[in-house]
This record gives sequence, C-alpha cells and structure tokens, in this order.
Amino acid sequence: MAKYKKYLISEPKKMHFAGHEAGDPFNIYIDKDLVDGAWVWSDITYRTEMPEINPICDMHAHEVVQILYFVSAEGGFEIELRMDDEVYSFNKTTTVWIPPGVKHNVKYNFLNTPVAEVTLAFESVIPL
Repeated sequence: MAKYKKYLISEPKKMHFAGHEAGDPFNIYIDKDLVDGAWVWSDITYRTEMPEINPICDMHAHEVVQILYFVSAEGGFEIELRMDDEVYSFNKTTTVWIPPGVKHNVKYNFLNTPVAEVTLAFESVIPL
C-alpha cells in the first residue's frame, strides 16, 4: 500500500563536502544513497543565528550545476555571495544558479530573521 513512502525523507544524512570541512555538516535530504535512482542531491539548512564559521565555506567550485535558495523576510538578513572575482549582496529571498567550474562562497553580513538555505546539485544529466 505504501509504495511511495520511500520517497519521503524526514531524517537527513549528515556529511561534509570539500570546501566545507570546517562548517556545520550538510543535511542531505535527497541523494542517490537515500533515493535509488536520484540524479540530484539536496541540502536544507535553517539558520536562526549567525553561523560560527563565516564565510560558511571556502572558495570552491563544482563540476556540476548548483542552485542555491535563500528564503527569508526582506531586510532581515544580508548575504554576500562571491562568484569568481565578483561579489553580490542581497537581503531578500534569492535564488542563485552557479554554473559548473565557478568558484563561490557565502558570507552572512547579518541575520535578524531565520533564513532557510536550500541547495540543489545535479549529479548527472537529467534522464528523459
């Protein structure tokens, strides 16, 4: 009867990735280990206070597309995002597409309201 229950992940897998060793572990809710056949992985972090390690990661790049989501009330936070030699700041809900090979990192300038951070990274070409 519960043939799709295996697709509901409520307990994340905790792990570190290259460039993120010093920070909090990632909360992986989808990857090929948790869901057979998954071609994307997803991390969800809910921040209620400034991260102890900030920037939250070293400058690093991936071989695959990465999409970052920062969701919060406008003006309640400010993030500084570096992509190669460019720096962008934002303080409202924002989505970021990071092409393969682009070095990046994230720094919180302030955090007065909770922020949900969601990462999607594609492990392979999307199957048709």
